Amino acid sequence: FRKTGSPPFEIARFAEEKGFELIVLGHSGHFGAWGRALGSVAARVSEEASCAVLIARLPKPMREGSRTAAESSNESEPPSSG
Repeated sequence: FRKTGSPPFEIARFAEEKGFELIVLGHSGHFGAWGRALGSVAARVSEEASCAVLIARLPKPMREGSRTAAESSNESEPPSSG
């Protein structure tokens, strides 16, 4: 869609006009402080929107030797008797 004006306001207004129940936004994750952690557009959309807002960001690259939660939980399960 193409609109002119404040991006956060226009995104929120468009979602309301269309009856959306959820807005999903991407976030790069480049900011450290929580006040700027969501990015200005995502933070403002979450304030303006009348529906739920989900903000997804790319995961940080894993360091060598890191394990995922799934790998850790598999180790805590008893071996199957089969």
